[in-house]
Amino acid sequence: MLGLALLATVTIAAWSLWTRRNTWRSTWERAGTLTIALQTAAVILACPLTSHVVGPALHALTGMWNVEDFAAHCFFIFAAATLVYHALSRLMADHAAEFKTFVYYPIALTFPLRLGAFALSKGSHTYARDFFRLTGRPWLAVYWILVCGIVCYLLIYAARLLLILRRDAVHRRTANMYLAVIAAGLTVCAVRVVTAIDGEVAGCPIWWGCCFGSAGFALAFGYSWRRRARQLAGAA
Repeated sequence: MLGLALLATVTIAAWSLWTRRNTWRSTWERAGTLTIALQTAAVILACPLTSHVVGPALHALTGMWNVEDFAAHCFFIFAAATLVYHALSRLMADHAAEFKTFVYYPIALTFPLRLGAFALSKGSHTYARDFFRLTGRPWLAVYWILVCGIVCYLLIYAARLLLILRRDAVHRRTANMYLAVIAAGLTVCAVRVVTAIDGEVAGCPIWWGCCFGSAGFALAFGYSWRRRARQLAGAA
């Protein structure tokens, strides 16, 4: 079942990226497309097959196991950051300073903490085909608290911006789709933190949440651009 969920997620993301293939040159839409690309890369890096294929090579290179999973979690964080950037660009003409203060700096400051907790944890010392099923305290719990903490912060920040955007009827339907996926993402993070602290295995629920979130954002961004493209075509 997990394999089918991953395949469906990557397929939906591929459709969305193809649908939005012309947006890479658009200042207004580039961040949204990058969000999908980063989430897709994160899902692929974190999947058990990638760990089986790439994990040993990265261990030989770095001396640590599950480096691909650490990279995947970074990509999830970057995807949440680009979602914030996308929402900010809809609300502010000059949003660089706010993004740097409230998004870039928190991510940069927490990176060494996340890397340190990962290096000290069981996660870097033990091979795990599925990192979500790995248990170990205290450092692995600390690592998950840091990862999920920064993701929740970014998702809540994005949700606050989307609640402002949904006041406009033009953005309401798309904003509602994003908010629903954000709510699912926050739930997944909460479950991951609780299970990490309790030392429980929660691989399957977390994976379903990741797949739902990534596919949901891909669908929302794909739908948003198709709607926008039809409007532009009609105006022309």
